[in-house]
Amino acid sequence: LTMQIRGVVIVTLALFLGIGALVLHLLAM
Repeated sequence: LTMQIRGVVIVTLALFLGIGALVLHLLAM
């Protein structure tokens, strides 16, 4: 993988985890 593709993958995973954590937090409330 090139550095650019790796960066995109990292950002995508970060957004996915962030949204998932937010949804779980809202459901926990």
